[in-house]
Amino acid sequence: MTLRRKLAIFAILSTVALVSIAVVLEGGARMMGIRAGRRRVFDAQRGWTYVPNTVFQYISTKGRIIASVDGEGFRPTVAGADQADAPALVCLGDSYTFCGESPDDRTWPEFMAREMARKGLPCRAVNRGVTGYSSIQSLVALRHELRKSAGEAPPKGVLYLFCLNDPGENFEPDRPHLDRAEFAGSPASIDMWKPKEHPPADPPPRSLRVILRELRSPSAFINALKTAVPNQSPAAFSAGAATYADLYGPTCREFLDSAVHQEGVRYALRELRKECAARGVPLFVSSCVAPAWDRPGVARQEFSDLVKWSRERMEAQVADYNGAIDFLARMAEEEGATFIDVRGCMDGMKYREYAAASDDWHFSEAANERIGKAIADRLFPHLAGTSAGTR
Repeated sequence: MTLRRKLAIFAILSTVALVSIAVVLEGGARMMGIRAGRRRVFDAQRGWTYVPNTVFQYISTKGRIIASVDGEGFRPTVAGADQADAPALVCLGDSYTFCGESPDDRTWPEFMAREMARKGLPCRAVNRGVTGYSSIQSLVALRHELRKSAGEAPPKGVLYLFCLNDPGENFEPDRPHLDRAEFAGSPASIDMWKPKEHPPADPPPRSLRVILRELRSPSAFINALKTAVPNQSPAAFSAGAATYADLYGPTCREFLDSAVHQEGVRYALRELRKECAARGVPLFVSSCVAPAWDRPGVARQEFSDLVKWSRERMEAQVADYNGAIDFLARMAEEEGATFIDVRGCMDGMKYREYAAASDDWHFSEAANERIGKAIADRLFPHLAGTSAGTR
């Protein structure tokens, strides 16, 4: 046997052995209930979505959580899924609507649907939130949802959950966006501003690091190597709270001070309302809340202690936060939508109870339950007895 043949046989056997080991390790990890992380892909209309029909995991302070996305990359409908005639409520938004830190049946849209059924109005929550989506992306997601179901009965209602960083994201080029230059000047009338929606820019060339990440991201075994529960020490929660405050705190003031940000949101609300009005569907707008800033209580005191803010700084932040939400409420009403105010729905909960993890300021399952119930309580009077759609 020649040396070349020996090397070829060795290479083949080595490859088979490595593949077999990888299959065993991957299969073993999945048998243990471990899954890969979330994976998103470029979308020419929406900017991105998640890889369809995938199951992913999230590690919270309570342990591993398994969740999934459906054939379009959205969270699946659980409550009322077996009731084809139950009316649909379309929920739009970003990560706070997607709720990737909770199982499929523990997102706030699912809690909302169950609470509506308990009140006597069975419905299905159609969750069209995706992590990172802006107001304009939520608009595009709604158009996608309404057009794919042309000919069917319209939904019972549409609810957009605004997040404090949405205004700035409406102008970022890696997603469907508006152009700041189109809001230049001081027109005599808002109607003089005629912004256009621009498609997402093509994704940049993939670096070697991105390619390697894409190769390893579907692997449950590789994900199993980093399944440690997040640090739950006071220092870890303090760092997480500071990250939250630094990320979302300034956006309140920016929204209040920036006419461009305001008009970008106004444009999105107007277009959302047009899409809904064309089908006789009511539009509801709510806002993601920060329990520590809602009102005085245990959450505010704990949060203040964690980030070591003075009373004066906390009061300034609370004023900006409430001012931003109040401004959004007025804007929504002016555009023909109904504002759903859920501030205070988590009164009595501590930061450690409503945060998904020490290093993650998204909401826990317990917080989602409070939010879902609060939204249902405020939605029900508007929807009970209405004849809008049964899709």
